[in-house]
Amino acid sequence: MSEVALGRLISKDTRKKISEALTGRVLSDFVKDKIRSYKHTEQAKLKISLSNPRTKSVQITDLLTKETTVFPTMTLTAAHLNTATFTIGSYIKSQKAYRGRYIFTIVTQNA
Repeated sequence: MSEVALGRLISKDTRKKISEALTGRVLSDFVKDKIRSYKHTEQAKLKISLSNPRTKSVQITDLLTKETTVFPTMTLTAAHLNTATFTIGSYIKSQKAYRGRYIFTIVTQNA
């Protein structure tokens, strides 16, 4: 979509005409396969995830080394520790040490 068209208001009449023009349109098998096989890059996935207002950054505190690390999402935190996202959420709520070593806290976003 061109920059000129971005944010452009379209009347209900025009929307109806566009809808009627596209109704019954059949996509070729080539186009369907192309849509099905599309894979987002890891960078794109992170960008999509961070745009979600429910995304929570997580700070990990290692009780043995006293190091803290911040991850932008709970999913990346779970991947780093080779566990499930649900597990990270459970330990955040309980404030218990995961594997007797890691404490998780939610990092507040300055919006």
